[in-house]
Amino acid sequence: MDLLLNHPPFPAHPPIPKPVGHDRQKLPRSFHDLTPGDHFNPRTFFHEMVWHAFKTAPTGSVKIPNFPHLKDDQLALTWIVHASFLVQFERLNAIIDPNFAN
Repeated sequence: MDLLLNHPPFPAHPPIPKPVGHDRQKLPRSFHDLTPGDHFNPRTFFHEMVWHAFKTAPTGSVKIPNFPHLKDDQLALTWIVHASFLVQFERLNAIIDPNFAN
C-alpha cells in the first residue's frame, strides 16, 4: 500500500505538444518543389522517360484469347482483373467494370 501512496499523481491531461516553428516542412508550390533532387530536370522528363519508351522495342509474346462458342442456353463469365468481368451470351458480350460506372 505504501507504493501507491508514494506515487506522484497522474496529470489530468497529457501534455500538449508545442507548435513547431520554422523547422516545419513547407508545402510544395510547384513541380520543381516535388522533384527528388537536383539531378532531376523537369524539362528533360519527356525526352528521358517518354521518348525512350517509344523508341524501345517491346519484348514478350502475344497470346490470342480462346473464347468459347456458346449455345442458346449457355453463359460464359470471364474474370479480367480486380473487379472486372466479361459476360458472354450467344449474341452479346458485356464488360462489367465498377471503375467505369460513372
